Amino acid sequence: MTMGDNLRALRQRCKMTQQQAADRLGVTRQALSGYESNRTRPDIDRLQALAALYGTDLEGVVYGTAPALKARKTVRIAAAGFLIILTMIHIAGAACLWAANRFFALPGNGGTVSAETLKQHISLISVWEKTDAVGAVLAAAGGLLLLIALLSLRCRFSLKQELIGFVVLAAGLLLPGLCFGLADPVFHVIDYLIMPGRDVIRFLAFLLILIAAEALMRRREEKHL
Repeated sequence: MTMGDNLRALRQRCKMTQQQAADRLGVTRQALSGYESNRTRPDIDRLQALAALYGTDLEGVVYGTAPALKARKTVRIAAAGFLIILTMIHIAGAACLWAANRFFALPGNGGTVSAETLKQHISLISVWEKTDAVGAVLAAAGGLLLLIALLSLRCRFSLKQELIGFVVLAAGLLLPGLCFGLADPVFHVIDYLIMPGRDVIRFLAFLLILIAAEALMRRREEKHL
């Protein structure tokens, strides 16, 4: 690949149009198009500015290696793993609550229940409560670490990608509770959605912080260009 090809690939992976990249560099779109088509070659100062804009170094511009793009991939993989773990915790908790009400339900209206049934019911409810506590801690800590990682990326994700990620995360957390809640003979669906819903609200807060912080960072970068 030529340097122009590398520049085009870096810009596209950073989800920028030629006009957006040119505006942030302080050049015309035609000038940037000339770099990408190899009609003209940027000087050393412009190369450094391009490297900074795309979150790489001079080697990345010239030879196509991009540390920031590798960091994006790492964050994406970590986020997927985090979602899987958190979803499994909520599935385990919802399954315990459902089993407690399906197989070891307590009779209403003062009915009698065997000691074994009561023991199993309490045990399953206890596991459900513990998974809730673990999920809450993991969601808070993992969400904060993910927020810091996203803000540290120089070649950031687009707003559309961030919104899609949030929707996927919310669906992964809420769907297990919805499925188990619909099959529960005692509790309502809302009882299953309170805990994962709390985590979704927490992640929504993180997302809003991320969007606001990125907007401020973009304004600062534009002032320095």
